[in-house]
Amino acid sequence: ILEGNLNAEKRNFAAAKEYFQFALKIGQQLNDFNLQILANYSLGKLFHDNGFAEAARSFYESGISLVEDVSRPLFEESEVQISYFSSRRQLYDSYAELMLEQKKYEEAFLIIDKSRSRNTIQNLLNLKLSALSTDNKSTEMLYELDWMINSGIYSKLETDSLRQAFA
Repeated sequence: ILEGNLNAEKRNFAAAKEYFQFALKIGQQLNDFNLQILANYSLGKLFHDNGFAEAARSFYESGISLVEDVSRPLFEESEVQISYFSSRRQLYDSYAELMLEQKKYEEAFLIIDKSRSRNTIQNLLNLKLSALSTDNKSTEMLYELDWMINSGIYSKLETDSLRQAFA
């Protein structure tokens, strides 16, 4: 990522793209979601800054999709959620900026709203679940199983087994 950033600053598009794509590939091989999110953001910004709006949009959407897929089951503490999403804010903001530049105001609004409402929705779901359950241990187990199934770090065989336990 750092090499990509240096090349992007020097306006060396091809080299920056290569480094960011390599980082994305490594992130996928290692199942490192944070690296994948950062690489998608970096590729989106690179393409955006160089006038390739559709490619930028694709990378921004991929990064946001990862943020939402990975984060959904991870956090039940609102402080952790706020910290997590604030670190991903640039991705949402850059994507919204691209939509504004293209005069796609409604899409820009939805992206901004999505970035802010994500934490609120998760908190509401957590409150609802807590209100429905008086057994904290079962609730914690439910969160743990949900995270394990949706985290992407377990094999299909393991997640299928967990789904059966979760059902």
